[in-house]
Amino acid sequence: MKCIHAQFTLLLAFFFCSFIQLSAQHSLGVRTGVHFADVSVPNLEVLSDIISPPRTNSGGQFGILMNFPISDRTSIQTELSYIQKGFRVSDAVFDQLFRENFTNDLGIDAKTTFHYLEFSPLLKVKLGENRFTPYFAFAPYVGYAMSGNIKEEVNIIINITLNQTDINLQKEIYNRLDIGAMGGFGLQLDFKSGFAFTDLMFGYSFVDFVDNPEVQLTMRNLGVRWGIGIAFFLKKK
Repeated sequence: MKCIHAQFTLLLAFFFCSFIQLSAQHSLGVRTGVHFADVSVPNLEVLSDIISPPRTNSGGQFGILMNFPISDRTSIQTELSYIQKGFRVSDAVFDQLFRENFTNDLGIDAKTTFHYLEFSPLLKVKLGENRFTPYFAFAPYVGYAMSGNIKEEVNIIINITLNQTDINLQKEIYNRLDIGAMGGFGLQLDFKSGFAFTDLMFGYSFVDFVDNPEVQLTMRNLGVRWGIGIAFFLKKK
């Protein structure tokens, strides 16, 4: 675990050193949006006695970005973000895998949320040189789960939280390091002092964040991200 912490610290150091060295020629901005998070569960039919199909858990994302132009149509956009991942279920037996003494009555959902700090170097390729231009984007990403919780919610016109319990991520069944990739498309609007954008991205993890050998259960993060952002050119030296 100490090795993972050291690697993630080095990654953050690289991000901020890039800002110090290159900020005079590039752009700095922010992004925000919604993450429609879900999970992949292999052998779901085999595990039907302990798990009901997970459903989408909508969460937020917010981050800072630096955009480094490579050419008139191509750029690298490094992003450091806070993002929520997770899922919803209605099955009490399944949720006992995440916390002890969990009880669930009919009509109550268990909303499981993990809070990640994530870094991604996004490759953006614009499809033209107009002021308002679509683009394709792709990036690997690495994230670290800072914390997690389960909320018991009941829907009575609106979602009402009945109880919340923290997840102990120190347990051996959890992997806090998340490595994956995302790709999608967006629209960018250029203006004199910078640019604004919106994009739609699909992300998929390459590693299991849950691995419980006792019940042969593994889970991976996936989801659709919709975001908007704005960036401003920094003054040259």
